[in-house]
Amino acid sequence: MKVKEDILKSLRQEHVFADFVGQHPSLNNLVQKLKNIADKDVSVLLIGETGTGKGRCAEIIHQYGPRYRGPFIPFNCGAGPESLFESQLFGHAKGAFTGAYKDHPGLVEEADMGILFLDEVNSLYCSLQVKLNHFLETGQFRRLGENRFRKSDAHIVAASLTELREDVKKGTFREDLYFRLAEYELHVPALRVRQDDIVLLVKYFLKKNVHLNSNGKITFTPKAFKELKEYSWPGNIRELENFVKRSLIDASSAIIDSVNLPQSSLTSSRSQTDNFIESLPWKQAKQKVVSLFERKYLQNLLREYHGIVANCARHAGIQPSDFWKLMRKYELEAKKFRRTNI
Repeated sequence: MKVKEDILKSLRQEHVFADFVGQHPSLNNLVQKLKNIADKDVSVLLIGETGTGKGRCAEIIHQYGPRYRGPFIPFNCGAGPESLFESQLFGHAKGAFTGAYKDHPGLVEEADMGILFLDEVNSLYCSLQVKLNHFLETGQFRRLGENRFRKSDAHIVAASLTELREDVKKGTFREDLYFRLAEYELHVPALRVRQDDIVLLVKYFLKKNVHLNSNGKITFTPKAFKELKEYSWPGNIRELENFVKRSLIDASSAIIDSVNLPQSSLTSSRSQTDNFIESLPWKQAKQKVVSLFERKYLQNLLREYHGIVANCARHAGIQPSDFWKLMRKYELEAKKFRRTNI
Protein backbone atom coordinates (compact mmCIF):
# COMPACT_ATOMS: atom_id res chain seq x y z
CA MET A 1 0.00 0.00 0.00
CA LYS A 2 2.85 2.39 0.90
CA VAL A 3 4.60 1.67 -2.42
CA LYS A 4 1.38 2.39 -4.34
CA GLU A 5 0.89 5.70 -2.50
CA ASP A 6 4.50 6.71 -3.25
CA ILE A 7 4.04 5.95 -6.96
CA LEU A 8 0.80 7.94 -7.14
CA LYS A 9 2.45 10.83 -5.31
CA SER A 10 5.39 10.79 -7.72
CA LEU A 11 3.09 10.79 -10.77
CA ARG A 12 0.97 13.60 -9.33
CA GLN A 13 3.98 15.74 -8.51
CA GLU A 14 5.55 15.16 -11.91
CA HIS A 15 2.32 16.19 -13.66
CA VAL A 16 1.87 19.54 -11.88
CA PHE A 17 4.93 21.07 -13.57
CA ALA A 18 3.95 19.93 -17.08
CA ASP A 19 2.98 23.45 -18.18
CA PHE A 20 6.11 25.10 -16.78
CA VAL A 21 7.77 25.44 -20.16
CA GLY A 22 11.28 26.84 -20.50
CA GLN A 23 14.95 26.33 -19.76
CA HIS A 24 16.02 29.72 -18.41
CA PRO A 25 17.86 29.56 -15.06
CA SER A 26 15.32 31.91 -13.45
CA LEU A 27 12.51 29.46 -14.27
CA ASN A 28 14.52 26.43 -13.12
CA ASN A 29 15.28 28.24 -9.87
CA LEU A 30 11.57 29.04 -9.38
CA VAL A 31 10.56 25.40 -9.97
CA GLN A 32 13.13 24.14 -7.47
CA LYS A 33 12.00 26.62 -4.83
CA LEU A 34 8.34 25.67 -5.38
CA LYS A 35 9.24 22.02 -4.84
CA ASN A 36 11.15 22.91 -1.68
CA ILE A 37 8.38 25.02 -0.15
CA ALA A 38 5.24 23.12 -1.19
CA ASP A 39 5.29 20.71 1.77
CA LYS A 40 6.34 23.30 4.35
CA ASP A 41 3.80 24.90 6.65
CA VAL A 42 4.86 28.50 6.04
CA SER A 43 3.08 31.41 4.38
CA VAL A 44 4.29 32.09 0.84
CA LEU A 45 4.32 35.48 -0.90
CA LEU A 46 4.61 35.49 -4.70
CA ILE A 47 5.88 38.73 -6.28
CA GLY A 48 5.55 39.30 -10.01
CA GLU A 49 4.03 41.29 -12.83
CA THR A 50 0.58 40.57 -14.20
CA GLY A 51 0.45 37.51 -16.43
CA THR A 52 3.65 35.89 -15.14
CA GLY A 53 1.89 32.88 -13.65
CA LYS A 54 1.61 33.66 -9.92
CA GLY A 55 -1.78 31.93 -9.76
CA ARG A 56 -0.32 28.81 -11.36
CA CYS A 57 2.51 28.85 -8.80
CA ALA A 58 -0.08 28.93 -6.02
CA GLU A 59 -1.92 25.98 -7.60
CA ILE A 60 1.34 24.04 -7.74
CA ILE A 61 1.99 24.63 -4.04
CA HIS A 62 -1.47 23.17 -3.45
CA GLN A 63 -1.15 20.21 -5.83
CA TYR A 64 2.47 19.33 -5.00
CA GLY A 65 2.13 19.59 -1.23
CA PRO A 66 0.26 17.63 1.46
CA ARG A 67 -2.89 19.77 1.23
CA TYR A 68 -3.77 18.61 -2.30
CA ARG A 69 -6.86 16.77 -0.99
CA GLY A 70 -8.18 19.99 0.53
CA PRO A 71 -9.76 22.91 -1.35
CA PHE A 72 -7.88 25.51 -3.35
CA ILE A 73 -9.77 28.81 -3.21
CA PRO A 74 -8.54 31.91 -5.08
CA PHE A 75 -9.63 35.40 -4.01
CA ASN A 76 -8.73 38.64 -5.77
CA CYS A 77 -8.16 41.35 -3.17
CA GLY A 78 -8.59 44.17 -5.67
CA ALA A 79 -11.80 43.11 -7.38
CA GLY A 80 -14.61 44.45 -5.25
CA PRO A 81 -15.89 47.14 -2.89
CA GLU A 82 -14.53 47.33 0.64
CA SER A 83 -18.00 46.86 2.14
CA LEU A 84 -18.22 43.28 0.81
CA PHE A 85 -14.70 42.09 1.47
CA GLU A 86 -15.05 41.23 5.16
CA SER A 87 -18.15 39.15 4.47
CA GLN A 88 -16.47 37.41 1.53
CA LEU A 89 -13.35 36.53 3.51
CA PHE A 90 -14.75 35.79 6.96
CA GLY A 91 -18.47 35.16 6.34
CA HIS A 92 -21.49 36.70 8.02
CA ALA A 93 -24.33 35.81 10.35
CA LYS A 94 -27.98 36.06 9.46
CA GLY A 95 -29.13 39.67 9.85
CA ALA A 96 -25.59 41.09 9.91
CA PHE A 97 -26.57 43.56 7.18
CA THR A 98 -29.37 44.22 4.72
CA GLY A 99 -29.74 41.18 2.49
CA ALA A 100 -28.04 38.76 4.91
CA TYR A 101 -30.98 36.35 5.04
CA LYS A 102 -28.99 33.39 6.35
CA ASP A 103 -25.64 32.46 7.88
CA HIS A 104 -22.89 32.33 5.28
CA PRO A 105 -19.35 30.95 5.68
CA GLY A 106 -16.47 32.98 4.28
CA LEU A 107 -13.57 31.84 2.14
CA VAL A 108 -11.27 31.44 5.16
CA GLU A 109 -13.71 28.89 6.55
CA GLU A 110 -14.25 27.14 3.21
CA ALA A 111 -10.49 26.80 2.71
CA ASP A 112 -10.06 24.81 5.95
CA MET A 113 -7.39 22.10 5.48
CA GLY A 114 -6.62 23.55 2.06
CA ILE A 115 -5.14 26.71 0.58
CA LEU A 116 -6.59 30.21 0.31
CA PHE A 117 -4.85 32.12 -2.47
CA LEU A 118 -4.99 35.89 -1.96
CA ASP A 119 -4.19 37.44 -5.33
CA GLU A 120 -3.20 41.13 -5.56
CA VAL A 121 -2.88 41.28 -1.78
CA ASN A 122 -1.17 44.66 -2.25
CA SER A 123 -4.68 46.01 -2.99
CA LEU A 124 -6.18 44.80 0.31
CA TYR A 125 -8.02 47.52 2.22
CA CYS A 126 -6.42 48.67 5.48
CA SER A 127 -9.36 47.56 7.62
CA LEU A 128 -9.04 44.02 6.32
CA GLN A 129 -5.28 44.00 6.71
CA VAL A 130 -5.81 44.18 10.48
CA LYS A 131 -8.26 41.26 10.51
CA LEU A 132 -6.20 39.12 8.15
CA ASN A 133 -3.15 39.72 10.33
CA HIS A 134 -5.11 38.55 13.38
CA PHE A 135 -6.18 35.38 11.56
CA LEU A 136 -2.61 34.59 10.49
CA GLU A 137 -1.41 35.12 14.06
CA THR A 138 -4.09 33.08 15.85
CA GLY A 139 -5.90 30.94 13.27
CA GLN A 140 -9.12 32.49 14.57
CA PHE A 141 -11.70 34.77 12.98
CA ARG A 142 -15.22 36.03 13.50
CA ARG A 143 -18.02 36.09 11.00
CA LEU A 144 -19.50 39.53 10.45
CA GLY A 145 -22.30 39.99 12.98
CA GLU A 146 -21.07 37.25 15.34
CA ASN A 147 -19.36 37.57 18.70
CA ARG A 148 -17.77 34.14 18.95
CA PHE A 149 -14.47 33.19 17.35
CA ARG A 150 -14.16 30.34 14.88
CA LYS A 151 -11.05 28.45 13.76
CA SER A 152 -9.75 27.47 10.35
CA ASP A 153 -6.65 25.59 9.27
CA ALA A 154 -6.50 27.40 5.93
CA HIS A 155 -2.98 27.83 4.57
CA ILE A 156 -2.39 31.27 3.06
CA VAL A 157 -0.53 31.84 -0.20
CA ALA A 158 -0.52 35.48 -1.31
CA ALA A 159 0.54 37.26 -4.50
CA SER A 160 1.42 40.88 -5.17
CA LEU A 161 2.01 42.94 -8.29
CA THR A 162 4.32 45.23 -6.32
CA GLU A 163 7.19 44.82 -3.89
CA LEU A 164 5.33 44.86 -0.58
CA ARG A 165 8.48 46.09 1.17
CA GLU A 166 8.07 49.33 -0.78
CA ASP A 167 4.35 49.51 0.11
CA VAL A 168 5.31 49.11 3.77
CA LYS A 169 7.75 52.04 3.45
CA LYS A 170 4.99 54.14 1.85
CA GLY A 171 2.65 53.30 4.73
CA THR A 172 0.04 51.65 2.49
CA PHE A 173 0.64 48.12 3.80
CA ARG A 174 1.03 46.92 7.38
CA GLU A 175 4.54 45.82 8.27
CA ASP A 176 3.38 43.08 10.64
CA LEU A 177 1.08 41.61 7.98
CA TYR A 178 3.88 41.72 5.42
CA PHE A 179 6.18 39.66 7.64
CA ARG A 180 3.43 37.11 8.30
CA LEU A 181 2.62 36.75 4.61
CA ALA A 182 6.25 36.66 3.51
CA GLU A 183 7.66 33.87 5.65
CA TYR A 184 8.92 32.68 2.29
CA GLU A 185 9.08 35.12 -0.62
CA LEU A 186 9.28 34.05 -4.26
CA HIS A 187 9.81 36.27 -7.29
CA VAL A 188 8.17 35.08 -10.49
CA PRO A 189 10.27 36.24 -13.47
CA ALA A 190 8.85 38.41 -16.24
CA LEU A 191 8.85 36.92 -19.74
CA ARG A 192 11.26 39.57 -21.04
CA VAL A 193 13.84 38.25 -18.55
CA ARG A 194 13.75 34.82 -20.21
CA GLN A 195 13.20 35.68 -23.87
CA ASP A 196 15.00 32.54 -25.05
CA ASP A 197 12.03 30.58 -23.67
CA ILE A 198 9.60 32.34 -26.04
CA VAL A 199 10.19 29.84 -28.86
CA LEU A 200 9.49 26.90 -26.54
CA LEU A 201 6.39 28.60 -25.14
CA VAL A 202 4.98 29.44 -28.57
CA LYS A 203 5.42 25.83 -29.72
CA TYR A 204 3.73 24.64 -26.53
CA PHE A 205 0.77 27.03 -26.98
CA LEU A 206 0.45 26.10 -30.66
CA LYS A 207 0.10 22.45 -29.67
CA LYS A 208 -2.18 23.20 -26.74
CA ASN A 209 -4.56 25.32 -28.83
CA VAL A 210 -4.33 23.44 -32.13
CA HIS A 211 -8.12 23.03 -32.11
CA LEU A 212 -8.49 26.74 -32.91
CA ASN A 213 -7.38 26.17 -36.51
CA SER A 214 -8.96 23.53 -38.73
CA ASN A 215 -6.25 23.66 -41.42
CA GLY A 216 -3.77 21.50 -39.56
CA LYS A 217 -0.42 22.23 -37.94
CA ILE A 218 0.70 25.89 -37.88
CA THR A 219 4.36 26.87 -37.61
CA PHE A 220 6.32 30.13 -37.23
CA THR A 221 9.38 30.94 -39.31
CA PRO A 222 12.71 32.01 -37.75
CA LYS A 223 11.91 35.58 -38.86
CA ALA A 224 8.60 35.52 -36.96
CA PHE A 225 10.26 34.07 -33.87
CA LYS A 226 12.89 36.84 -34.03
CA GLU A 227 10.13 39.46 -33.98
CA LEU A 228 8.46 37.75 -31.02
CA LYS A 229 11.72 37.71 -29.06
CA GLU A 230 12.28 41.43 -29.68
CA TYR A 231 8.90 42.37 -28.20
CA SER A 232 8.80 43.25 -24.47
CA TRP A 233 5.57 41.32 -23.62
CA PRO A 234 4.19 43.63 -20.87
CA GLY A 235 1.35 41.12 -20.32
CA ASN A 236 3.91 38.31 -20.02
CA ILE A 237 2.89 34.67 -20.57
CA ARG A 238 -0.83 35.46 -20.59
CA GLU A 239 -0.32 37.98 -23.38
CA LEU A 240 1.86 35.53 -25.33
CA GLU A 241 -0.74 32.75 -25.17
CA ASN A 242 -3.48 35.16 -26.24
CA PHE A 243 -1.31 36.19 -29.18
CA VAL A 244 -0.79 32.55 -30.21
CA LYS A 245 -4.54 31.91 -29.99
CA ARG A 246 -5.26 34.89 -32.25
CA SER A 247 -2.59 33.75 -34.67
CA LEU A 248 -4.16 30.30 -34.90
CA ILE A 249 -7.60 31.75 -35.50
CA ASP A 250 -6.43 34.24 -38.14
CA ALA A 251 -3.86 32.03 -39.93
CA SER A 252 -4.64 31.58 -43.62
CA SER A 253 -1.67 29.28 -44.27
CA ALA A 254 0.35 26.70 -42.37
CA ILE A 255 3.38 28.98 -42.08
CA ILE A 256 3.44 32.34 -40.28
CA ASP A 257 6.33 34.45 -41.56
CA SER A 258 5.55 37.81 -39.95
CA VAL A 259 3.68 38.83 -36.83
CA ASN A 260 1.53 41.85 -36.02
CA LEU A 261 2.57 43.01 -32.56
CA PRO A 262 1.41 46.12 -30.67
CA GLN A 263 4.97 47.42 -30.58
CA SER A 264 5.16 48.01 -34.32
CA SER A 265 1.91 49.97 -34.40
CA LEU A 266 2.95 51.91 -31.32
CA THR A 267 6.26 52.82 -32.93
CA SER A 268 4.52 54.08 -36.05
CA SER A 269 1.98 56.03 -34.02
CA ARG A 270 4.69 57.54 -31.85
CA SER A 271 6.64 58.73 -34.89
CA GLN A 272 3.57 60.46 -36.34
CA THR A 273 2.78 62.08 -32.98
CA ASP A 274 6.35 63.36 -32.59
CA ASN A 275 6.25 64.95 -36.02
CA PHE A 276 2.94 66.64 -35.22
CA ILE A 277 4.17 68.02 -31.87
CA GLU A 278 7.35 69.39 -33.42
CA SER A 279 5.24 71.38 -35.87
CA LEU A 280 3.47 73.28 -33.06
CA PRO A 281 4.55 76.52 -31.30
CA TRP A 282 6.43 75.99 -28.01
CA LYS A 283 3.52 76.52 -25.59
CA GLN A 284 1.09 74.37 -27.58
CA ALA A 285 3.71 71.65 -28.01
CA LYS A 286 4.42 71.63 -24.26
CA GLN A 287 0.70 71.40 -23.42
CA LYS A 288 0.29 68.55 -25.91
CA VAL A 289 3.21 66.59 -24.46
CA VAL A 290 1.86 67.03 -20.91
CA SER A 291 -1.63 65.92 -21.98
CA LEU A 292 -0.26 62.85 -23.76
CA PHE A 293 1.83 61.95 -20.71
CA GLU A 294 -1.05 62.40 -18.25
CA ARG A 295 -3.45 60.31 -20.33
CA LYS A 296 -0.89 57.54 -20.86
CA TYR A 297 0.07 57.58 -17.17
CA LEU A 298 -3.57 57.22 -16.10
CA GLN A 299 -4.19 54.42 -18.61
CA ASN A 300 -1.13 52.49 -17.45
CA LEU A 301 -2.16 52.69 -13.80
CA LEU A 302 -5.77 51.76 -14.54
CA ARG A 303 -4.54 48.81 -16.55
CA GLU A 304 -2.07 47.70 -13.88
CA TYR A 305 -4.62 47.93 -11.05
CA HIS A 306 -7.55 46.68 -13.17
CA GLY A 307 -9.63 49.83 -12.77
CA ILE A 308 -9.43 50.02 -8.95
CA VAL A 309 -9.17 53.80 -8.61
CA ALA A 310 -8.20 53.79 -4.93
CA ASN A 311 -5.13 51.68 -5.71
CA CYS A 312 -4.23 53.84 -8.73
CA ALA A 313 -4.42 57.01 -6.65
CA ARG A 314 -2.35 55.44 -3.88
CA HIS A 315 0.35 54.48 -6.37
CA ALA A 316 0.33 57.97 -7.91
CA GLY A 317 0.48 59.63 -4.48
CA ILE A 318 -2.65 61.73 -4.98
CA GLN A 319 -6.16 61.76 -3.53
CA PRO A 320 -8.73 59.46 -5.20
CA SER A 321 -10.95 62.49 -5.88
CA ASP A 322 -8.10 64.13 -7.84
CA PHE A 323 -7.53 60.91 -9.77
CA TRP A 324 -11.25 60.83 -10.68
CA LYS A 325 -10.99 64.45 -11.92
CA LEU A 326 -8.11 63.52 -14.20
CA MET A 327 -10.07 60.53 -15.49
CA ARG A 328 -13.01 62.76 -16.32
CA LYS A 329 -10.67 65.23 -18.02
CA TYR A 330 -9.46 62.50 -20.38
CA GLU A 331 -12.81 60.68 -20.57
CA LEU A 332 -11.45 57.46 -19.08
CA GLU A 333 -13.85 54.94 -17.53
CA ALA A 334 -12.64 52.63 -14.75
CA LYS A 335 -15.01 49.82 -15.77
CA LYS A 336 -13.22 49.42 -19.11
CA PHE A 337 -10.07 48.38 -17.25
CA ARG A 338 -11.74 45.82 -14.97
CA ARG A 339 -10.12 42.41 -15.06
CA THR A 340 -11.82 39.82 -17.22
CA ASN A 341 -11.23 36.10 -17.08
CA ILE A 342 -8.78 34.91 -19.69
